[in-house]
Amino acid sequence: MASLQNLKAATRSKLEERGSIGSLKAQVRAELFRCLDVDSETRPKLSHENILLNELIKEYLLFNDYRYTASTLLAESGQPATGLGREFVQAELSMGNGAGNPNMCVKNKTTSRMKFL
Repeated sequence: MASLQNLKAATRSKLEERGSIGSLKAQVRAELFRCLDVDSETRPKLSHENILLNELIKEYLLFNDYRYTASTLLAESGQPATGLGREFVQAELSMGNGAGNPNMCVKNKTTSRMKFL
């Protein structure tokens, strides 16, 4: 029994070391959402505003390297996997391409801009 525990510990350690464990957990979580989402057929179509808001949240998550959370958001919300694109989101929010620091995520640009309004 001790060798089985050692194997489990070594496997988990190696997966954590490689950074794979988070990805595997996110994939399992997303698949569980798909399996449990029996009402996906009756889910209302996402409005333009919700798609834009979800894209803004997704861009924030990816900017901060929360890839697993972003994949769960896509699976749970029904947001299209192909993104709208950073330039499109900025244009929809009337920010223009050159607004603020180009290394800043759009959500942070929006928040920064709101402070001055």
